[in-house]
Amino acid sequence: MSSNSSPLGVENTEVSIFGSGNKISLVKLSDDNFLLWKFQILTALEAYDLENFFESELEPPSKYLTSTGSSSTSATRTPNPEYKVWKRHNRLISPWLLGSMSEEILNQMVHCKSAKEIWGTLQGIFSSRYLAQAMQFKNKLHNIKKGSMSLKEYFLKIQQCVDALASINKPVSSDDHILYILVGLGYDYQSMISIISARTDSPSIQEVMSLLLTQESQNESKLISETALPYVKIVTQTTEKGAESYIRNSQNNYHNSHFYN
Repeated sequence: MSSNSSPLGVENTEVSIFGSGNKISLVKLSDDNFLLWKFQILTALEAYDLENFFESELEPPSKYLTSTGSSSTSATRTPNPEYKVWKRHNRLISPWLLGSMSEEILNQMVHCKSAKEIWGTLQGIFSSRYLAQAMQFKNKLHNIKKGSMSLKEYFLKIQQCVDALASINKPVSSDDHILYILVGLGYDYQSMISIISARTDSPSIQEVMSLLLTQESQNESKLISETALPYVKIVTQTTEKGAESYIRNSQNNYHNSHFYN
């Protein structure tokens, strides 16, 4: 077994697959990549039809088979060939799993006596961690408000939390994603929120974003118009006063010229 680092700085390890001599490069299990590590382990096991080896309801086969002879009082015990196969797989998979872990994780496996126990311990450790992370990201989603952000910035902030939840196997449904978007918007988007909420079909996330971006553009145009209105009014009033003054002066000049002539 040898270790190296990928160009991204992720530590990899080369392990022999079940003593076959065929080596593959695995991302080493660390505190923050369990789902990636789990995916590659299960993919490798599937190649050997062993993807169900860790299922909790599957118990190891009995070590011996008991058969009853012609006499009801006599019974013989013979080694169970299925147990022999299971034992061999367990002995091959256990060091394979342990060899693909960082030292920090490996130290927590010293009490495990089988591959299944190693797997169950890892599931327990990381499930509790991911539960805490999921609560953190969901709470963050509930509290994201658009405020002074542009819609694109707002969408991105929500998407980052959604992606983080997906990375720990806690995906957010499309309906919930849309709900998180709508509840964080302000009064300026109330009319569009009402339109989207009144729909009988389920719009896609992209469609909702497109509708809201259209509303944002309309809001900005309205704001520009309202901001420019006082200036236009002043200019108009000034122009009107100037025109009135010009007319009065012209009339006075006309009367004066005729009076003196």
